[in-house]
Amino acid sequence: MEIRRFKESDASAVSELIRTTIQISNKKDYPADLMDALIQTETPEHVMGRASWTHFYVVEDEGKIIGCGAIGPYWDKQDESSLFTIFVHPDFQGKGIGRLIMDTLEKDEYALRAKRIEIPASITGLPFYQKMGYSFKNGITEIDAEHLYRLEKFRKTIFRVMTIDDYDKVYALWMSCKNMGFNNLDDSREGIEKYLKRNPSTCFIAEQGDAVVGVILSGHDGRRGFIHHMAVSESCRRQGIASVLLDRAMDALKNEGINKVALLVFNRNEAGNAFWERQGFTARDDVRYRNKAIAEMIRIDT
Repeated sequence: MEIRRFKESDASAVSELIRTTIQISNKKDYPADLMDALIQTETPEHVMGRASWTHFYVVEDEGKIIGCGAIGPYWDKQDESSLFTIFVHPDFQGKGIGRLIMDTLEKDEYALRAKRIEIPASITGLPFYQKMGYSFKNGITEIDAEHLYRLEKFRKTIFRVMTIDDYDKVYALWMSCKNMGFNNLDDSREGIEKYLKRNPSTCFIAEQGDAVVGVILSGHDGRRGFIHHMAVSESCRRQGIASVLLDRAMDALKNEGINKVALLVFNRNEAGNAFWERQGFTARDDVRYRNKAIAEMIRIDT
């Protein structure tokens, strides 16, 4: 069994999955004529349309699509997202597939950048989504004109691409973390702005409210990827923030065709070295790192 992104060739199978699930599962909670009308709309073309503006996933087992789900922006907002089209074939319900779909959607880029995620929930799906931490939007517990509940979940931490406007907060975070190394040129506002212009989609921050609580710089030279200055606020550690930041950076580098990533960690940074070891970054003893300054710079160690 695997969960993967939707392909155009999946459209007919996904349409059949949705129609079957509505016919068997949702008809228990809704008038038959309402569900029959809904079934007529769930064509392969309708599925393709939904997949064109969302990140659409399918669960496949032995060549058969048995589940699906999508996430996209909530009315084009950058900091709010919505879940759509979550269905599990009746023969496979109660086996953790729905949770797998939800976990995948909540790790998607649209979810990670969102302060709030909304889902239009059927009567059938309501108990499941409540177990997943979603509650009634604005406290409204009645179904709406579309015969759906509106549920929502607020995220404590959001993840997004770093911009130069984040510099002051990011620099303050760096200075608060021990065992890191900086300099007055490369890590100045001008230096970081140059790095972000060269790597506009591979550097990320984590925010809680107005505070930047995590950051990772990553970029590449067309051949190798490099990670620099990853940091998480001491008060926010052990929340999985570093792992999510790393995943975002690694995915971004992979999308740009990079096959290998390197980084530097001070020997004295025991916590940092332990983290990178857990993440699969191996230390090499067959090479010696060398560098040479082209311009004079002042070193800043924390």
